[in-house]
Parts: sequence; C-alpha cells; structure tokens
Amino acid sequence: MVSMKTPVIIPAFNEERNIATTLNALPQEVEPIVASNGSTDNTVTIAEHFGVKVFNLSEQGKLPAIQHVLRDLGERALEPLLLLDADTIPRHPIEWHRRMLSALEPQASRPIVASGPVWLTLESGETTLSSNIRSLWRIGATIATKQRAFNSGSNGAQYGPNMGIHIGRKVILDKVLGLQHYWPLEDVALTEAVVGNEGGVFKQLLDLDLLAYTPEPADYQPLLAFFREGIRKSNERTRENYIKRGAVGSKPYEP
Repeated sequence: MVSMKTPVIIPAFNEERNIATTLNALPQEVEPIVASNGSTDNTVTIAEHFGVKVFNLSEQGKLPAIQHVLRDLGERALEPLLLLDADTIPRHPIEWHRRMLSALEPQASRPIVASGPVWLTLESGETTLSSNIRSLWRIGATIATKQRAFNSGSNGAQYGPNMGIHIGRKVILDKVLGLQHYWPLEDVALTEAVVGNEGGVFKQLLDLDLLAYTPEPADYQPLLAFFREGIRKSNERTRENYIKRGAVGSKPYEP
C-alpha cells in the first residue's frame, strides 16, 4: 500500500544557503527527509526549523546518506520515492510530484528509476550564457540518447539531482543498501542496482513540468575547458575535479 505522502530524500552537505529555498518549494503532498552528510555549517538547524525529518550524519557522501534514509524507511523504502539534491528546485512542484509519481507506477512492483530534466543556473537562480548553453546541450544529448540512456552516465542521461525510484522488491533494496561508497557517478551506481535486472525499467523523462533548477559551482567552467581542450579532455578534467572533492573512503563508479 502506497503511503499518503511521497518521501523525498534530500542528501545535503553544507547547504545552508540553499536548503530553505528547496524545502519551501516542495508541495504539501510530499514528506521531505533531509540527510545531512557531514555538514559543518547550519544545514541541520535550518532544516529542523521546517519540522521535517532530519538526520545529522557524521559520514560524508551522497550515497551513504541515501542508504541511511532507506534503512530508516523500512518497508516504505519499497514504495515510490523521490530524490532531490538540496540545492535543486522543481519548476512546477505540484506537477513535478504528480507526474514523477505516475512515472514510478505506484500500483506496480517492478523496479523503476525515473530521471527528470535539469536546468543549470547560478546560485542566485539567474542564468548565464554558459549555463544556458550547457543546459541545452545536456537536454539535447538526453533527447539524442533517450533510447540508450541507461548506462550512458554523463553522455546523455540526466542522472542525479532530480530523480525518482521505485525499488519494489526486497532483493533490489538489499542490492542498493550493499553498494559501496561511490563518488562520482554514485547516481549511476544507484540506477544500475535498481533496474539492472529483475525486469527493471529506466525512464528518461523530458516533460518540462518535471524540470528542476540546480546551480553549478561558481568556479566550474567546463564550457571554457571544452573550447580549449575538446570534449574528451574536458570530460576527463571534470571527472578529476569530482574525484578531488570526494569524501574519504569514496571511489569513482565504473559503469
């Protein structure tokens, strides 16, 4: 039986500047669960002011934070869930929830991952020429690779900040909980664990009602690197930067 409110798992690491905006944007039909993973700022205090469930974890890492919430949910972890980065805001929150939930087929038991589109912005919410070009490129790549998006990682599929999962079966949940501490591509590891077998389905959603805004780091200039070094070299540099920012004990996932 599906719960009245859909859990929204929100991993958060030092997100005191963004967590309030994200929580304010969510519709009443969802149950936000914030998992602060090693934050040293006011993320936990701000989230607690909203009266939502908050875990203050000492271990850093997005995937361990998600796993902690799944364990706490118990049997509810088998029902449809939403995953949202702490700095990511749905453009149309009510429709975002309704359509994402529908894509997760709440009355079915097959494992599903549904990934929605993301538009990059500055932390202020404003867009730039660079962020608009990158957003259009990402959505264009998604359209081009929609039929083969699963396993494509950064080469098309919009994994990450704006996702829904329907684990459906205990055996799949055990696989998710058994994942190592991956970073980067932890979202790809999660997706493959859910839909890699047992009749699982990956859905790349392109409906603009499911669009979410997420900021890119102010010092992150992959577009400039692309023009200077080409796509392969810039992708390698991006991956290196992600690895440098990884928590102790994490390792890159290799699809």
